[in-house]
Amino acid sequence: MLNVDLRRLVQSGAIYSIPIVLMQAIGFLLLPVYTAYLSREDYGIVTSAVAGAALVTAVVSSGPRIALERLYFRDENDPEALCILVTTSLGFVMLLGLLAIALGVLFVSWGTALMFGSGSAGARPLGAYMLLALLVVPCTSLLEHSLVLLQNTQQAKRYALIRVASLATTILITLILVVGARAGALGVLIAGLVAPACASLIGLASIRHYLVWSVRWSVLLRILKFSLPLLPVILSGWVVSWVDRFFLDHLVGLGVTGVYAVAVAIGSVTQVVIAAMMQAWTPVYYRELEARGNLAHPFIARTITLLFSLFVGTGLCIAVFAPEIVSIMTKQAYHGASSSVPFIVLYFLLGSINGFFTNNIYFSGRSYLLLLTAPLPIFLIVPLNLLLIPQFGGVGAAISLAGTAAAYTLADFLISQRVYPMRLEYNSLAKISCLGFVSFLVGWQISLGSLMLDLALKSISLLFFPVLLVFANVLPFSTVRMAMSWASVKLRRAK
Repeated sequence: MLNVDLRRLVQSGAIYSIPIVLMQAIGFLLLPVYTAYLSREDYGIVTSAVAGAALVTAVVSSGPRIALERLYFRDENDPEALCILVTTSLGFVMLLGLLAIALGVLFVSWGTALMFGSGSAGARPLGAYMLLALLVVPCTSLLEHSLVLLQNTQQAKRYALIRVASLATTILITLILVVGARAGALGVLIAGLVAPACASLIGLASIRHYLVWSVRWSVLLRILKFSLPLLPVILSGWVVSWVDRFFLDHLVGLGVTGVYAVAVAIGSVTQVVIAAMMQAWTPVYYRELEARGNLAHPFIARTITLLFSLFVGTGLCIAVFAPEIVSIMTKQAYHGASSSVPFIVLYFLLGSINGFFTNNIYFSGRSYLLLLTAPLPIFLIVPLNLLLIPQFGGVGAAISLAGTAAAYTLADFLISQRVYPMRLEYNSLAKISCLGFVSFLVGWQISLGSLMLDLALKSISLLFFPVLLVFANVLPFSTVRMAMSWASVKLRRAK
């Protein structure tokens, strides 16, 4: 039973990874277009406007989206209640999106003047472009809600198709407007609006059977009770993700920030695997607990162990091969980025563990308890950055990230065990962590000066990690055999 469920989980995760990889790559793919057809001022306007709209979208839709993802399974067996939940949640985020646009019309000039100075030549055009970027907020909110429903019903292929279609539309319209019509920053922002708008309509059509002409205040209050406490958590996560660049810029200079950005880009490959598998896992987790309660705990604990071994194995490959990846993909000036990659990888691995714990808190319905830990990352990362960045540069910023993640992961673990106790396979999780650390130390020491020889020896050393997991009774041999059989079938079909 576990092997079958694990195979389905891996298949769904592989499908979810496709749009995530493409979303990561789209900036790379369009970078030559941006640099060739946009002035530096236009590119600065685009990045500022898009970043502002992304933050507003996160504030507007992330909390209600997580609430819908969880509350869906409480009403899953009551079609009428489920339809009212979906309609109410969708109407609420659309209203918030329109409110964000209205507030943007009123305050965007003041905001840009505050950021860039009232006399700045860039403040006025940025304000207008920011308003255009804000138009995407209702569309993106609608799209995210549609995709949550596809994710909850385990329609991974349809989910991926909508995501990929949106990305393809973005690239096509960008090329037409920026390269063909020479529309500059305006063309980029129009492409960023039209693609999500079209995708949101497709998403809406795919969930039309959930929509009814009825909303209820009691349902809205349920959504608000769950989602409002998440707002400080979302903002705290956003600050943690970006504050390191701020301190690097001001304490050691833009050059170090550029090298650090390369390390983050490489380390983020780990997050691609984690995000895809967590998308596949979360609906399974909620459905199992709603259906079987405490009887599902052994299955959940075993699956978490297997997922964590996959995450650590992925992160181990990225961290150990970081020097070779950096040397192949960048010039000499960026080679120092490899020293920061292991700590970036550790940050994402700790985030994956934290995801397991916060799922427990969400399942309990007591999301307000996350307010206790929401300020913790900010209170930690700011002094850590001030202490470590002047001494260690980008490595100090990466250590600050990992240390902060360790602290709030421990705090969320303690809360999760308080509100919804679930005994995980702690011995196996400890073995995975220890064997992963030892494997990293061995692989990191391999540096003979020959790229091909280093790659070969590191590959051999990393093969011992899954072997050791089997001998340590963390991975059953039946699971390994199933994985090898499944992979061989997929390879034969690919040929």
